[in-house]
Amino acid sequence: APSPFPLPRYASVLGPHTVLLVFSLIYLPRSSELFFPLPPPTSSLDHPQPKWMEPITAAPVWTLFWVVLGVWGCLGAWAGSVRRWAKSIGIADSSSDWMVCAIIPACSFLSLVICTPIYFVLVVLFGAPYSSYLVHTLLLSILLSLLTAYVPCYVLPPPRQDSSTSSLVLRYQWTRLFSEFLTKSPLERILVYPGVGTLIGAWAGAAPIALDWDRPWQAWPLTPAYGAVLGYIAGSYAALLTSGMLYFAAQ
Repeated sequence: APSPFPLPRYASVLGPHTVLLVFSLIYLPRSSELFFPLPPPTSSLDHPQPKWMEPITAAPVWTLFWVVLGVWGCLGAWAGSVRRWAKSIGIADSSSDWMVCAIIPACSFLSLVICTPIYFVLVVLFGAPYSSYLVHTLLLSILLSLLTAYVPCYVLPPPRQDSSTSSLVLRYQWTRLFSEFLTKSPLERILVYPGVGTLIGAWAGAAPIALDWDRPWQAWPLTPAYGAVLGYIAGSYAALLTSGMLYFAAQ
């Protein structure tokens, strides 16, 4: 049967969400110029980069800081929309109790606290520098946590450890979605596909760093970070396309 999920509404909100994420990648890092003069380029002087890239590549730590800040704001608004959609189809808790309103954001923040060290270890195991580029790698880990864990933890009820039927079903749902990556509805695709796209984008974005081109944009961790956000966007549109095709096929 056709899904009751509001696909037209999802498509209309995804466009502005994408624009804000791209703004966070390209324009928000220019905010560094308001606080300190950017250092001049020290690499690839024989191949000058476009002027619009200079604020992005001049100070990678500050670029990642602004990107993380912008993505956090975008995902905060996005998570609220997705949670309202989930409540409208009876998945998220529709209670307005103040404890629920307080627990959900706390769980989302807790997901960042838990996932960031995990991603940090994984990124280091894949060869990322950590002693001389500690802050760089930490900011990348925070960004990966935001893009993969923040929205699911905001939308889905947290898994409980009691033996009730509802708890078992909820734990199975978390396992199915984030261990087996099996989705059965448009909402589940919204929660899973962007996270998968994030990881693929970050992995693919790390490849240019090893190339001996000596370009400013190859500084760690610009390409994995930008690849992660672009992969998240691609995953979001893949979720829309897949759900749309299945919806019209069921008509």
